[in-house]
Amino acid sequence: MSLVRYYSKLKLMDDLIRKKASGNKQTFCKRISISRSLLNNCISEIKLLEFPIEYDRVRSCYYYKEKERLVNSLFDRELSESDTMLIKGGTFAITDFSIIWIVSI
Repeated sequence: MSLVRYYSKLKLMDDLIRKKASGNKQTFCKRISISRSLLNNCISEIKLLEFPIEYDRVRSCYYYKEKERLVNSLFDRELSESDTMLIKGGTFAITDFSIIWIVSI
């Protein structure tokens, strides 16, 4: 699956999960046009990334335990101090005693 197609599937999955409109696995697969095994893999990967996704047996749908937005959060995250040590290049500035990292990509 191409990156663009995978991204659009993730975005659609995120929208349905946030709206609690995913339905059960069979319905979810039909709504986003993927196989059940690919859905299971995607959900496993989402959980590995520590997103609070759960399944509600009463409503038969997936939901986020906390208010999360999957796709934006995959690409926007706060760097830990150890992560900042791995960055090669860029500069930092100290303003009002807080450090702002300016990273060139």
